[in-house]
Amino acid sequence: MEPFDPNPPRGLPADEELVLRAYNGAFWDLGFRWQWDGNTYRGLCAIGSEKERIRAYLESQQPHLLKAYDPEFLVELIHENKARRHAAIVASRVSGEPLNLGCNGVKGAG
Repeated sequence: MEPFDPNPPRGLPADEELVLRAYNGAFWDLGFRWQWDGNTYRGLCAIGSEKERIRAYLESQQPHLLKAYDPEFLVELIHENKARRHAAIVASRVSGEPLNLGCNGVKGAG
């Protein structure tokens, strides 16, 4: 498994880069072996809500996971983990303190 790349992708507006970085961190925390690049993220942004985007990606690119896990559970798990990571990234930027995330995007855990 490739290590999580903490550097945001290039070519997206800054706020979208933070969201993409949070998604990729969430995937890594959950043990998934994929990350979204800017093109994948931009394509998914054409889909309504974040949860709908996650589900669409899973259905098209990771359908085997939907056989092993309840789709709503998996979508919620990814979304919650992404939300924790995004909040921590934004708080770090506002406070000027270094980002210190452990397992599952929780400061000090792991």
